Amino acid sequence: MRSYRWKFTSYTLIFSAIIAVFGIPAYAADRNAALLRSGLEGYDSALVDSLSKELSSAGYTVQEIGLDSLCDTKLPSKGFDLLVIPDSGSLPAESMGVIREYLKLGKDIIVLNAPAWRDSMFHQDGKITPLYKQMIDKRDDLALEIITPPYKFFDCKDVSKLYVRKDQVIVPVQDIPNASGVRSVQPRSSGGGFDKGRSWRWIPLIEAKTAKGEWRGVPAAMMIHTDGPY
Repeated sequence: MRSYRWKFTSYTLIFSAIIAVFGIPAYAADRNAALLRSGLEGYDSALVDSLSKELSSAGYTVQEIGLDSLCDTKLPSKGFDLLVIPDSGSLPAESMGVIREYLKLGKDIIVLNAPAWRDSMFHQDGKITPLYKQMIDKRDDLALEIITPPYKFFDCKDVSKLYVRKDQVIVPVQDIPNASGVRSVQPRSSGGGFDKGRSWRWIPLIEAKTAKGEWRGVPAAMMIHTDGPY
């Protein structure tokens, strides 16, 4: 399973670069992608349209789904190879178990605007919901790395520029427009190293830095699981 997440304004730019890597005929032929069009207030219809075009150009057969389909326990068995969620923060809590089962089948997901399920984890007064308390109490048992929970993310301060890391080949080196709000996943070990026995790899794709070049976070990353539950 491959999972990707990022949080800033240049969604389509980076999405195109990532999809291009896996959009070669040998990979994308006869592959199906489910693209969420939530229809919720404030969702970006133009963004969904653009993502749909990128997926189609890469060779995927695209099927747009709504929130009802995302919460349907039959979703994991419907033959989708890739699930794309443009605004994961507004996902209903009912979709969490479905997405977890989908990932356990070894399928891929691209998540924008992580951490996912934020609206389901906080009340309007800022207090946490029972769902979030459960995730905090159980920690790694319920965590979906680089997707959720919120305590594994932080806001980046004083960001002046976003850089594509040169030690990866997923996203081509390019200029990326800065954004007013940048969020980062908590950094972790890359999972490499001789005889470590790790069944995953964490690949930071983009870094945020200040005008002085001080590191501020990783707004785009990739997690690859080669074995285990995901």
